[in-house]
Amino acid sequence: MPPASLQTVAFVLIGFFFFMYAVLDGFDLGIGILLPFYKKENKAERLLSIITPFWDGNEVWLVMGVGLFFASFPLAYSILVSSLYLPFMVVIAAFIVRAASIEFSYHDKKNIRMWFALISIVSAAITFLGLFTLGLILQGLPITREGDIFISIRDFCRPFPLIFGAFGISYVVWHSTTYMLTKFDEPWVRKAEKRFWTIMLAISAITMIFWALTLTNSSRHIGTTLGAALFIVSIVGARLFSANPKLPHLCSVLSISGFFIAFAATLFPNILVSSLRAEWTITLFKASAPESSLRLIVILIACMVPIILGYTYFIYRTFRTVDSSKEMHS
Repeated sequence: MPPASLQTVAFVLIGFFFFMYAVLDGFDLGIGILLPFYKKENKAERLLSIITPFWDGNEVWLVMGVGLFFASFPLAYSILVSSLYLPFMVVIAAFIVRAASIEFSYHDKKNIRMWFALISIVSAAITFLGLFTLGLILQGLPITREGDIFISIRDFCRPFPLIFGAFGISYVVWHSTTYMLTKFDEPWVRKAEKRFWTIMLAISAITMIFWALTLTNSSRHIGTTLGAALFIVSIVGARLFSANPKLPHLCSVLSISGFFIAFAATLFPNILVSSLRAEWTITLFKASAPESSLRLIVILIACMVPIILGYTYFIYRTFRTVDSSKEMHS
């Protein structure tokens, strides 16, 4: 396989891992954000019960995506992590607090509302900072000729990444309500799904406007247009087919795929865009590992994908009949 093809395959695999993470842990994060807002009839406990068997396993996809990014494009990884060190450390700390809070919520019933509040805060932080980082990458970072980044507070206050972060929170919350519908089709769930669909639609529209105005060259990529079209059609379809409790979640998954297609098409063949000068942008080919190493990495990861898919299928099939109507905190 030619080197250029190897780098493209690695890029696609990284996108696939992050897509799977967004689909699977997206509803975990969304439900986590919602927990403190349901205080009656053990609704919060019921919500937590439907993600308990899966939330930690879903993070495997994130670990694989980050690991493949590091192994395949070490230059880009080192530049990105070193320049965004503080946000990345906050995300890691949030994951730790999230895991601890979920566990303590089962054993410390006296302070269960506090643990639910912590789960909500760190879930929102993980979501916001993740999408905020993607927004920064799309808009561009102040990368110099030598590959250094001198990032300032001003770069963190740009409207586009902030709107991207807000979009992420609104989306995972709506995504979680579509998953809730697949588990228990009840009036309060349908009301939440409709409400958060409206909020998500409004913020998505603002995000797409800023995307078009900020990234003026993105419209030239046919993949960006196709991804945006898939995203729009899917979220509209979720409303049109909302009578079926299964279809909104399927439409949500399709809209996430549209988002990732648009993101990848806008970025490719770059991996880190320089906001200073176009020729200082770091491409896949400039940032990649040596050909021999990259070939081995791609082969090994490609072999692992069916294993992880099989594991994910097994877990979701095994726990597909979890009775969410029962309080699991007793």
